[in-house]
Amino acid sequence: MKSFAFSLLLLCICLTSRAQSPIGSIHPFDIRKYTVLDSANYRIDYKTTCLLDPKKHDKVTNEMYLLVGRKISKFGHVCVLDNQQELIAAERQEAGPGIEARGMGGMEVYKYLSGTKPYSELTFRLFIYSYRYTLIYSDELHPQSWILTDERKDVLGYSCQKATARFRGRDYTAWVATDIPISNGPWLLGGAPGLILEAYDAKREYIFEATSVSQLPKALPIVKYKDNYKRTDRSKVRDLCRRMHADIVQTLTTEFPRAGIQIKDPTFYYNPIELE
Repeated sequence: MKSFAFSLLLLCICLTSRAQSPIGSIHPFDIRKYTVLDSANYRIDYKTTCLLDPKKHDKVTNEMYLLVGRKISKFGHVCVLDNQQELIAAERQEAGPGIEARGMGGMEVYKYLSGTKPYSELTFRLFIYSYRYTLIYSDELHPQSWILTDERKDVLGYSCQKATARFRGRDYTAWVATDIPISNGPWLLGGAPGLILEAYDAKREYIFEATSVSQLPKALPIVKYKDNYKRTDRSKVRDLCRRMHADIVQTLTTEFPRAGIQIKDPTFYYNPIELE
């Protein structure tokens, strides 16, 4: 589940490391407790690349998945889906190497595709020493207004049509597989006439590249892990993330007084995926 360079999203923070970002690793959590929301017939894997600090050329790459069902889709870290036994063992021992939570890695995005008012829901975890905080907030479903062009190219053997949109301060190019009957894509992107297999902003600071598309022979459950979620909203999460990068020690001491924080350089470059 993963992160905030946009970005706290579903992230877990290990404050004893990382000179380049206040975001560290996802601490093991109990993936055995969950609610099944839907069944997925499609799985799409993406490589996401995020430029956290343009001045230092600090990039992070995350391997993510998108599960698509009839009513719900879920975007999250591949490790949580594919390495479940290792995560269960690590959670039992209350230890483990963790999952890279910088970039997009600490994020989970649930898209509720049906109902009278479809919407997206994002979750992220903060892990500060021995304390875990799990936040959740709702967002719009596919709020981009895509403009289709006549330009096409092949991605993974699929003929894709170029689409462009401005979304929360960035100008995006997306390559849409119009032959795949899924109006969806990575992160919050979607709503185009097909599946988004590739997308990037004009500066290529955030890049999504599909590495595989599978129509599953056996449906996979789309689950939401049980936790003590703290309901919040997007503006508060963005403000918390901004303040964490400006002075992580002061912010965490204020927001989470039980955490004892000591960092030599408390300021980090902030290049969120959402600029507005």
